[in-house]
Amino acid sequence: MNTWKNRARVWGSGRSVIPGFLTIMLTVVIVFSQCAIQASPASGAGNDPRTLLARPSDGKHSLGFKLSAPETAARLRAAGWPRAGAGRHLGASVDLTDQLPPVGDQGKQGSCVTWATSYYYKSFSEKQEHTTWDLSRAQYQFSPSFVYNQINGGVDCGATFPDAFDVLQNKGDVDIAEMPYDDGNYTIQPTAAQFEAAKPYRIPADWSYLWLQSEMGPFSCPNDIARTKAWLGEGNLLVMGIPIYSDFPDFGFYPSRAYYDYNGCADLAGGHGVCIVGYNDNINSRGADADHRGGFKMVNSWGSSWNGPNQGFVWLSYDFVKRYVWEAWTMGDIKGDGPCIGGLSASSGEVGSAIDITGNNFGAKRREARVTFNGTVAAQATFTNKKVTVTVPRGATSGQVVVYDWEGTASVAAKGAANAGFFTVKSPTYSYYFAEGATHDGFDEWLSLQNPRSSPLEVTATYMFCGGRLPVTRTYPLNASSRFSVSVNEEVGPGQDVSVKLMANGEFYAERPMYFNYKQGQAGYSWTGGHVVAGAVAPAREWYFAEGTTRSGFEEWICLQNPGSEKAVVTVEYIKADASVVQKAYLLSPQSRASVFVNGDVGPGLDVSARIHCDSAIVAERSMYFNYKGKWDGGHDVMGANSPATTWHFAEGTTRSGFEEWLVIQNPNNEDAMITCHFLKSNGVTSDRNYTVSANSRWTLDVNQAVGANVDSAMILESDLPVVAERPTYFCYKEETPGYSWTGGHDVMGSSLSKCSWFFAEGCTYNWADEYICVANPGVDSAHVVFAFMLENGVPVTHSISVEPHRRVTVKVADVVGRGHDASAHVTSDAPIIVERPMYFNYNGWTGGHTGAGF
Repeated sequence: MNTWKNRARVWGSGRSVIPGFLTIMLTVVIVFSQCAIQASPASGAGNDPRTLLARPSDGKHSLGFKLSAPETAARLRAAGWPRAGAGRHLGASVDLTDQLPPVGDQGKQGSCVTWATSYYYKSFSEKQEHTTWDLSRAQYQFSPSFVYNQINGGVDCGATFPDAFDVLQNKGDVDIAEMPYDDGNYTIQPTAAQFEAAKPYRIPADWSYLWLQSEMGPFSCPNDIARTKAWLGEGNLLVMGIPIYSDFPDFGFYPSRAYYDYNGCADLAGGHGVCIVGYNDNINSRGADADHRGGFKMVNSWGSSWNGPNQGFVWLSYDFVKRYVWEAWTMGDIKGDGPCIGGLSASSGEVGSAIDITGNNFGAKRREARVTFNGTVAAQATFTNKKVTVTVPRGATSGQVVVYDWEGTASVAAKGAANAGFFTVKSPTYSYYFAEGATHDGFDEWLSLQNPRSSPLEVTATYMFCGGRLPVTRTYPLNASSRFSVSVNEEVGPGQDVSVKLMANGEFYAERPMYFNYKQGQAGYSWTGGHVVAGAVAPAREWYFAEGTTRSGFEEWICLQNPGSEKAVVTVEYIKADASVVQKAYLLSPQSRASVFVNGDVGPGLDVSARIHCDSAIVAERSMYFNYKGKWDGGHDVMGANSPATTWHFAEGTTRSGFEEWLVIQNPNNEDAMITCHFLKSNGVTSDRNYTVSANSRWTLDVNQAVGANVDSAMILESDLPVVAERPTYFCYKEETPGYSWTGGHDVMGSSLSKCSWFFAEGCTYNWADEYICVANPGVDSAHVVFAFMLENGVPVTHSISVEPHRRVTVKVADVVGRGHDASAHVTSDAPIIVERPMYFNYNGWTGGHTGAGF
């Protein structure tokens, strides 16, 4: 379960005090809002409250209740009254407070109706079904803004209960962590994904009223509180629309009080929507009669500091509720909001094929939402509440398809569709693409191939070149459960810029490590290092890169591969830190490779992200070579992302002496993105940081400053809008250890999801290399993790560890398999984890490091 997105702003600020109250009557249709309303209650039941003038409240506590339209009673009476029976024997008291979320604060916004219905009532209702939900956490508290912002008409003057119930019935609601409450913003609307996420939490159409009054109290026909008590006695909440008079506790100049009984002469200030959570027949034991001894327990939305020692609660006298409270409402809950599968668009298919999963309550792709094929997570999936479109993932085998919702609840078969989720994976074809590659002087390029199968496999490589040279094809045999290395320099000869396509009729994984002396012999260069990248599983028309700079000491390249049979027109958009854009166009020949020098495209001294669009499917990588701050030289490389995402995971990260860690974010949206970074440290301590990334811009975070020195930490980035994120790190590895001081840098594109299976084709434990595997557990339960290493000699080695919740753990591979091996790895877990493999090296005198996020 993802525990990290918890940024709800539930506390608001007050507004300036407007002293005194006036008695004014106007014959205009007006409503009780967050503004105060003046009238003399002594004018009696003949007054329609809708004809009163709205003015500001007490300056500290906002209101916002609107009376229901006159035709509401006639429209809803046919729907039936609540099921509670008034004739049964009632207990002396009921108190449901312990099943509520913490007392909230609507601040300066007139959203009390949706605080009562969404935040309190809806959260309470779901707690009855999901008994393990912790309502102190924002991801289990339903959002007032989701409902209020849809019904206020763009004006912050409150709402009616029927309007709120209509939204809850037809659209549902999302949690505050998904749509945070901001009392200064009442117009922002839910996104398409949030609308889908809300649908599993719709309410049934049986919401109704216990009573509706349209006059000023005291009412000639008092409200029936016996039915209200019976409803509470069945373990249900209800909401009320109450008048707030100037003698209300802790309102205006009146003091706090545990028990409220209207004094009969105080002026009316306005209307307020509240939630009722219990009753007690003897809460005010000194009362003159039963109606002044008993009361209903009300939870307010003015914060826990309201009403002094009563901490956000007050008891409303039975007399006040019977004779002055305008409305009381109830609603139900649709049980069974977990995902269910009704069918698949195909019962069989190959790896890479797309299928539609139909059903219900899938929600949106957020947090722990994912699809698995017999346990293998699909990296590419798009969610709506009733349909998920997914690509059959690498490593999938025949078996059950399971859809998990946002909190990791597994799907069940819909009624009458017992075998609807079974899928047969046909003999798969695996392919990988690498756009970058060079065998010039000062470059050693390798391919690392991993065969996790129990049978041999043959891989075909197609090498593509610049300058019109025809492609070259080679085949390589891979033994069962083994790792195989290919020297590209030996395969294609020296002096080549080369891309590669790998293909096999079976499961395998491929990475491309490169070691270099960049521009060796040229004055001011001879930057040594290495980088690695996992192959792209398919060409695409869109590629995104968050990192990029042409500052002094940096040279940036974008490498493009066209594996198709037709020319490709490529557009590169460079997004600067100031949100300005530079656009360039290129033409790629069929089955060719091209390099773009970014410094030449945008000029010196700029931080840039890039978005690449093509009229046909291509592959794009971005390599960078540097002399970082004049002290550490090296290079790094990443494969682009095909799309932005709202979540990015990074297992590696350190701010130890000799390491400088950064986070780079590209926001390609036309709106600012709200970012939360969750840091999971090796000691189990977590910390969160919130940031804003401007629209259409590139932004950088100094992680050393964010978390402090000498911290090993994983990072989970969450955004309210889809963004792209990379984590470059520059270092002097073991700067104080004799024989080390290896300088360089590495970079990685984040993983968009945590999962239970990770493959790493590259890995080396020779004396010149230190390889590590970093594992982070973002969940709430310990993860049992198994490492299966595949060596060049075909001898398997396994190792197991337990990773506690919210913790990052590092394994040194040489300590497990010994020195002197090429080592691929398959990392599995019984809970979703994040995994990354950093390596540091002195390769024939070229020092540096690289890291990979795996498959």
